[in-house]
Amino acid sequence: MLITVAKGSVMDYHPKKNPALQNFNKARFTNQNYSDATLLSADFQLDLLQQHVLASSQRLLAAMEVTRLEAKAQGQTRLSMDSILDQNSALSQEFARALIEHWTLQEFVNVEKQSGSTSPLTLVRQLHALWILDTSTDIVRRRYLDEVVQDRIRDLVGAAIHRVHENVDALVDAFGVPDHLSGTIAGDW
Repeated sequence: MLITVAKGSVMDYHPKKNPALQNFNKARFTNQNYSDATLLSADFQLDLLQQHVLASSQRLLAAMEVTRLEAKAQGQTRLSMDSILDQNSALSQEFARALIEHWTLQEFVNVEKQSGSTSPLTLVRQLHALWILDTSTDIVRRRYLDEVVQDRIRDLVGAAIHRVHENVDALVDAFGVPDHLSGTIAGDW
């Protein structure tokens, strides 16, 4: 499924379609003196995940080009997109995960803005984004953030889990969970 997502989206990130990507670099994240408020902000989280999408797409596109050139050198004139993505499945999956993670966070932010005020969704969005930044092997491996910031994010995840636990009643109400299911949810921590 991830390769299908990559197949449907990767050409949207081709530099010929989006010239701004040609100048992409991760220099925007070299200032590692982030406050907790910055790390919790939707703008920072979306920006970091968007940069991850762009970097993942560039790695995948470069690998796809190498695969095409290798096939051409071996006399294969036509190589299907499916075959190319299968040969680069790890990068295809990384790109697709990055897209899905960014899209999910963007949906959280959109719903959060529609609510018009700080809501339980803000808390869930913060936890979701921090969890991705803390546990995504793709993000951690690519070292967008240094180890000190990763440790702070891990601490913020623990604090966010604690705040979610304290506000579980409000979250259950916000998501419209029926009372007869509340016990099951509360007991599944």
